[in-house]
Amino acid sequence: MYSISKYFLALSLLFCIVIEVSAQEGDVVQKGQQIPEFNLISISGDTIRSMDLKGKVVLINFFATWCKPCLMELPHVQKDVWDKYGKRTDFSLLVIGRGHDASEIIKFQKKYEFDLPLFPDKDKNIYKLFADKYIPRNYIIDKDGKVVYLSTGYTEQEFELMLEKLNKLLD
Repeated sequence: MYSISKYFLALSLLFCIVIEVSAQEGDVVQKGQQIPEFNLISISGDTIRSMDLKGKVVLINFFATWCKPCLMELPHVQKDVWDKYGKRTDFSLLVIGRGHDASEIIKFQKKYEFDLPLFPDKDKNIYKLFADKYIPRNYIIDKDGKVVYLSTGYTEQEFELMLEKLNKLLD
């Protein structure tokens, strides 16, 4: 009886470790860490430096124009995030096209009529600072520059959790 209990305890512990590792799979930046330093150039040629984002709540979204879950998520980012918080001075939204150049981002923006702040990341230089695989990805950064939320993929439930976190930080 005792050895069976130890077996199930060990198996349960292993299962929890596997779940935790798979939940973080692909992340370079983890919850609680400072965001890495980067310079991001907008489609209009303006430079945004990560160090200039301190004092703001920031949502960083990585997407690709061909990604079906990204295409499901971005209208919600537009409506539930950008339309609500876009004019605030204590908030920044960076929607970054992983592997896309400026002309692809402009074409995508026109096609879907987004007025989100979209940024190209043709060589995935910014993306590689945060993750090494999978999109869409979201990172919420607090006013101190720390990652307080991250997600991979898109589900309505996960998006709602992200909105709750964002709302708490901005209320």
